[in-house]
Amino acid sequence: MMKTSIAKSKMENEEGMNHLLIEIPPLDVQEAEVDIILPDGMFRTQNLTGYNEGESGSIRIDHLTKWTQHLLIELYTKEKLNFEQATINTALTLKAKDGTTTQLKNAVAVTLADEENMEGLVIDDNVITFLKNVQTKEENNTPHPKEYITVNEYAFLEEKYRVDF
Repeated sequence: MMKTSIAKSKMENEEGMNHLLIEIPPLDVQEAEVDIILPDGMFRTQNLTGYNEGESGSIRIDHLTKWTQHLLIELYTKEKLNFEQATINTALTLKAKDGTTTQLKNAVAVTLADEENMEGLVIDDNVITFLKNVQTKEENNTPHPKEYITVNEYAFLEEKYRVDF
């Protein structure tokens, strides 16, 4: 029911980055929450797809009945970890209209390796394509910086030495 994919099968052990894609098909439920459980030393950013997150890190999804929902999360490590294999667990909690609750769990494995030891790396093109589409949307929504044009005899100096804050 819930599909979990990772962009790279191997992740750099120290200061590494990867992306987790969670796909949830249309469901006839009232509420849905996704929890992501990471191993010690692995961290994540807020979801890149704009869903609301609670203080505990749970991601709330509305409108599951309309179309497949995609969650994209950036994962990273800060310092070298003491293990070579990591499991990223996801839990989808569904609350039906009659009040009953169901929880679906999923896990995806990732190998942690040194930057020089990345042979055998497998890349999931579906995750990469989705990531590129999300980044393109963000770039299109970013306002362009203002340009100031001063016309006078010293304009060339202003252009040359301007410091914008």
